[in-house]
Parts: sequence; structure tokens; C-alpha cells
Amino acid sequence: MAARGAAFNSRVRNYREELFGVGAPTVKQGFLGVRNRDITVRERRRYTDILRESTQGLEPKSHVDSTALQRAPSSGAIERIKADIEKVTPSATAKNADGTFAPIFTARLRDVYLRKNQPAVFECHVAASPAPNVTWSFQGKVLENSDRITIEQDHQTSRLTIRNAAPYDLGEYVCSATNELGTDKSSCRMISGETPSRPGRPEAELSSDTELFIQWEAPEGPTYLEGITYRLEYRLAGPNDHGAPWITVSERIDDESVVVKHLAPLGIYQFRVTAQMVLDLDYRP
Repeated sequence: MAARGAAFNSRVRNYREELFGVGAPTVKQGFLGVRNRDITVRERRRYTDILRESTQGLEPKSHVDSTALQRAPSSGAIERIKADIEKVTPSATAKNADGTFAPIFTARLRDVYLRKNQPAVFECHVAASPAPNVTWSFQGKVLENSDRITIEQDHQTSRLTIRNAAPYDLGEYVCSATNELGTDKSSCRMISGETPSRPGRPEAELSSDTELFIQWEAPEGPTYLEGITYRLEYRLAGPNDHGAPWITVSERIDDESVVVKHLAPLGIYQFRVTAQMVLDLDYRP
């Protein structure tokens, strides 16, 4: 998928300069020269994320990208990816002279998994002055308290609990906060816990003597920002590598890229990646 962030190329250049020095992009001989001739830049984003942006009318802006990078100019790859997500979240609402301001979600909704015979809990935090009127909806229909549904409001925390969630509860949930100065919304989905399909083959995009920047394609089919993580493993490659043990780099990688550090110089490695579902925030590998 084509890159949509205007600052992505400069981030890759800065990353290479940190590894090889300021003059790395201009080298024409040796290992760096070969890499400079065939280097490619790609930024993969989940299809559902782009659909959500299009639905909400959100477009990335260059000054937003640069601001996020200025706050974390030397962060690792994962931190930079998380910084990119800031461009799809609303900025804080300015206060009026009397201290009042429109609603703003300080902690947005997260996707929730359907778990058999267990309650589904949606929670978010919204700030506003005066206090907002908070409503919940499912697939466009307003929800109210009932035998199965409990809606709670505790200061800035809004919570929706569905007892004995069932497959017919799968879909999109929206929390809306409104006062006389404005409205803000946060949405998420309840999704089933089916095993994801196989992700793409891991590829080394950038490398130094002891580090690799690895990327892979997301599994085919629907994936969700909060619903899928990856396990990355490696082992030494060689004539008898069939018996070499696999070493886990991480059991919980949030995106389709990672920086692997502390590798042996001139070492030859094999990598494999597995997609897995996260059932809740208390997941343990």
C-alpha cells in the first residue's frame, strides 16, 4: 500500500544516519553503496484503519507529522509508528476564558473480543466543562440500561457492560459526549476471536552489523488495531540449521515491523512470524 505519510522517507533517512553516520545516504561504494542503489521505502497500513479515516473525514497533514516527530526525534521504530497514530486522534479543545470547553476523549475506546459466557466491557474517559451528556449506540441504535446492558458514568469514566455477550452483539459501538460547546465521539468494535490467517514473510528492510529493521505483510482478511499481535522468532542459519532452536524476539509486537538488536556481526539468521489474537488487556504469553 502506498505511503500516506509525507515524512516517512525522512524518518528512514534519519534512521540510517543513526546507524551508519551523517554521510550514509551519499556513499556510493561498498556495502552502503549497494544498499543506497537498491533501497526501497514502504509504509504498510491496515486497510481497516484507512477505512475508518475515510469514514471520519480524517486526512494526514504534514505539519502534524513533523510535530509528532519533533516530540520523539530519536525514538525507535515502534515509538515512531505509535507517534504516527496521533494524526488520527483529535487535538485538545481550547478552553474559553471562563474555563469551559467542549468534550474531548482523553482515553478512547478499544476493540473488545467476544468471550463465551463472559461480560463485554467498553470503557473510555471524556473531559468537558460543563459536564457532557454521554450516550452509547450499537450499529446506530441508542442503547439504554436493561437486564443485559449497564451504562455507568463515574466522573470522567464512561463504561458500557454487556452481560453474557453473544454473537449477535458483534459490531460497532460508539460513545458520544455532548455539551453546549460541542460534541466528540469514540468508536470501537466487538469482534470474534477467530485465529488469524498467516502473515507475510518477514523481510529485512534495513540493517547494520548488529541490528535489523524487519517488516512483514498483515494477514489477509479483517484485522483490527487492538485485536492482533505478532510473535517473532529467529535462529542461526547454516548446514545443520534444521535442529537449531528458535529464539523468541517478542511475544507481543503491535505492528508489522520491529527492530531486532544485539545480533552477531556477519551472522546468518532465519526469522519467522506468527499472528495471534489478544483476548484482553491482561493477556500473558
